Amino acid sequence: MKTPFKPVSHFDAMALAELIKDKCMSAFGMPVYSCHKQVNAIPLTRWLYNAARGWGVPKDENPNDDGYLVVYNIGTADEYVSWSPKHIFDAGYSEQVTLTHLDRMLNEASELDAKVASLDKFIKDNPVFGTLDDAEQLRMTRQLSAMAHYASVLDERIEALKCGE
Repeated sequence: MKTPFKPVSHFDAMALAELIKDKCMSAFGMPVYSCHKQVNAIPLTRWLYNAARGWGVPKDENPNDDGYLVVYNIGTADEYVSWSPKHIFDAGYSEQVTLTHLDRMLNEASELDAKVASLDKFIKDNPVFGTLDDAEQLRMTRQLSAMAHYASVLDERIEALKCGE
């Protein structure tokens, strides 16, 4: 169940300022959230980020800290820019690589080939297969045939794409 949105009171904000300064936020008792957002980011030191924002670096922070300038909701009215320390950002985000159509087909073919090989090995080598009833053995054999046919068609499509057909 989601915690209802309730802003921190003025009194709590004063206490919060001390906890932030002392890096004791665990004492505040906040709910835990998981991130599922996509962001845009570039590597940037704390000093360069603060300079870009027109801010000085607080005395208790290292200006040479590696991190990322992070942009949320880029290109929208809700665009928001912040900075995140490198180790925090790296623990929560990984770069999304844009795959080509051919790359996606090659990945699919690789995964399918592994599944075909695994099912083929089970049917040929695993004694459990022989203990299955005839109907289940037939379904598994038909599945292997269908998967092999699918792999063959996928391979044809890949070759045609590589040749520009």
